[in-house]
Amino acid sequence: MTTFETTVSQVRAEVQLIQDQIAIEEPLEIICRYLDSGKWISQTIGILMRTPGDDERLCLGYMYSEGIIRSAQDIDKIDSHPRYTDEDICVDSIYVQFTTHYRWDKSRLDRKTVSGSSCGICGHQSIDHLFVQYPYTFKKDHPTVSSEYIRSLPDLMKKHQLMFKETGGVHACGLYSSEGKLIHISEDIGRHNALDKLIGFLLENPSVHPRDYIVVLSGRAGFEMVQKTLAIGIPVILAVGAPTSLAVQMSRNFSQTLCGFVRKESFNIYSAPERIVF
Repeated sequence: MTTFETTVSQVRAEVQLIQDQIAIEEPLEIICRYLDSGKWISQTIGILMRTPGDDERLCLGYMYSEGIIRSAQDIDKIDSHPRYTDEDICVDSIYVQFTTHYRWDKSRLDRKTVSGSSCGICGHQSIDHLFVQYPYTFKKDHPTVSSEYIRSLPDLMKKHQLMFKETGGVHACGLYSSEGKLIHISEDIGRHNALDKLIGFLLENPSVHPRDYIVVLSGRAGFEMVQKTLAIGIPVILAVGAPTSLAVQMSRNFSQTLCGFVRKESFNIYSAPERIVF
C-alpha cells in the first residue's frame, strides 16, 4: 500500500469535509549480512524514509549509489521482515546477504543514520565518500535528443505518475529512449529514493544499457542526483526543476548532458549541448 485515505477540511469560499489520499511515508531498515572469518555478521547500513513498494530495487540502487555493491551479482539473497513499533508504526527491515566470495569496502558503512525522504547525502562522515569512481566514459554524440522531444517529456511522464495523480505528494524518475519510449518510471516521496528505485531496476535488467537512455526528474537536479546517474552511467538528465552549482560542475566534468527548467515552451542547457538536435 502506497497511499491512505483520510478526512480533511478543505477551505475555499466555505469549509467542507472531503476524502483525501496521502502518500505513505515509512522507514526501511537495510541490514547487510556478510561472511567474516567464517562467521555471518549482520550490520545495519541505514534507515531510509520512503514510500513502500519496490523496496528491493530501492535497496539495490541505494547500495550501488553508495559504492557498497558493484552489481546485483554481489548479492546472494534479499529478505524482508516487517514489524510494528509500540506507536503502531510499521518498520520494514530488509536483509541483504552478500555472496560468500564478495569482498567489500566496509568503510562505506560510515554512513549509519536515518536518511529522510528529502535527504540524499545525509550522514556521510567523510567527504571522500561523496565522490565515487565513475566507470563510464560517455560518447559525445550518443544518444542524440531533439529539442522538441525534450520539451514534451515532462508532460509525457505526468501521464504515468499514477501515485502523484492520487496524492500530489511524490517525486518521479522516468527512463526514456531517445525515440520517446518509456522504459520504466519510479515514484517515491523522496526524489533520491525514486532514482535509487530506477537504478535498482537497471541492476535487475542488465540488458537495458543506461548509456543509451535519458532520465527525466520531476524536481530539481542536485549534486546527489547527478552523482547517482553518473555512477550507473546515464548520459542525459532532464529536470523539471533547477540544477545546483555542484550538479552543473559534476555534469560538465564528465560530459553529461544536463538540462533544467524543462517546459513545453523552453528549457535551459547547462552541460554537453552536443547531444541536443535543433
